[in-house]
Amino acid sequence: MPYFQCLLQCVYRKVKAVDGYGFPTLEGLVGLYSDGVNERGYFMAVLEASRECLMKNHDLFSRTVPMDNGRNCDVSFNIFECISDRIGEYCGNSGL
Repeated sequence: MPYFQCLLQCVYRKVKAVDGYGFPTLEGLVGLYSDGVNERGYFMAVLEASRECLMKNHDLFSRTVPMDNGRNCDVSFNIFECISDRIGEYCGNSGL
């Protein structure tokens, strides 16, 4: 598993964007990806992207058992990639 996938999990934890099981939260992701941006359209795109991407990855974890590090890394990377793609579409930079 590439190092950068685990780095994302560390970043999410550092900014308190995960729940007690290590799964990224909607509030945490929206705060992280929209911090410092005042444009309502971008904020709404981040909110929608975060919600969509969390739902896509929802079945990859169990709230009854904390995720192992490998799964945390995979889920974090999948969510990051998904949100980045959606924001890219909003900004007109799909494929970046």
